[in-house]
Amino acid sequence: MSATELILRIAGALAPTIILVVVLLVTGKHMKKESGGISADKFSGMRAPTDEEAEYILRQVKARNNKKILVFSFIFLPICAFATAAYISNIKTANMTQIIGFGFLLFGLYAMYIGLISTPLSDNSYLKKRAYSVSDCRVTDNDNYRAYVEDEKGYKGVFGLSKDCRNVSAGTRCLVLIYDVEDKINGKRNDRPILRRELIV
Repeated sequence: MSATELILRIAGALAPTIILVVVLLVTGKHMKKESGGISADKFSGMRAPTDEEAEYILRQVKARNNKKILVFSFIFLPICAFATAAYISNIKTANMTQIIGFGFLLFGLYAMYIGLISTPLSDNSYLKKRAYSVSDCRVTDNDNYRAYVEDEKGYKGVFGLSKDCRNVSAGTRCLVLIYDVEDKINGKRNDRPILRRELIV
């Protein structure tokens, strides 16, 4: 086998993994551009939730998180099962470069699935422990997909709206929830902050 043939085989085996990495890098770059200038300043009057608020928050946000987990599982588990079955059935006839290349692809699929469901799972845990604080705010505007909110001192924020909250009107009282883990994450970072927040209408 010539060097050219060997290089082509290795490239062919690693192509799915390379494509996956490129897609992730492009997506990450786009997200970084979109979130440029983001501020991690706290809203005013941050406080612990009342028992009634905590119960309402748990119901609302946990239902939202469970829906995300269900959707991600519905998409990724069949793909992961199919990819695993295909990998196992073809491993005997595949050469080493193919085994390595498709092994990386399989690992990437499982890693992506676990990464996608880890945030809503951890958020459910934080909700149960009440590892968050809230601030009283009001909605100032709504474009059906995003709500613009403001606290009593004029600090503003923008939040995505879930389907059941898209008809919220300006002036509606709301709570901004900030998970305690946000400070821990950003304490280790020097670049743009990661926001771990929820809008509770």
